[in-house]
Amino acid sequence: MLWNNYGASACNIQKMERIGFGLTHNGSWEYVDTRLRYYFESVDLMDNSQLNNGKAYITQDNKTLDGQISGYLGDHLMTAGGEYRNTELQHSLNLQNGNVAVSQKAFFLQDEFKLGDLALTFGGRVDSHEIYGTEFSPRAYATYSLSDIAKRLNFDYII
Repeated sequence: MLWNNYGASACNIQKMERIGFGLTHNGSWEYVDTRLRYYFESVDLMDNSQLNNGKAYITQDNKTLDGQISGYLGDHLMTAGGEYRNTELQHSLNLQNGNVAVSQKAFFLQDEFKLGDLALTFGGRVDSHEIYGTEFSPRAYATYSLSDIAKRLNFDYII
């Protein structure tokens, strides 16, 4: 691929290999349903750009474990869950010490209930990132059933 950078023509050759897999367990118990998932993704990139002054070797591994549990509390469908993600990045040219590893965690709680044909959902999620800190994200949305044929009008408002 040839492209122009400040009047200079440079050659950029890249080779990427990606592998990923996931494993999921869904459970349906007497009073609750559960889901547990694990994902793995690995990306290897060789970037041989004349602008880099040499070949750069980049590897990123993402490991994610998440789970949730749902069950009725009276007329309310309550769902709680969490996620743990670890990302490891190696870059032969641009990272100090050549690599960095970052983890983040999340927890969410959601309440869904119906008022006739209107389903209301309220919830919140707390994300905690090793570098960027902690953030709370509230969520509210409504789904109205227009007919028995499962036509739905959705409104999603995130604060």
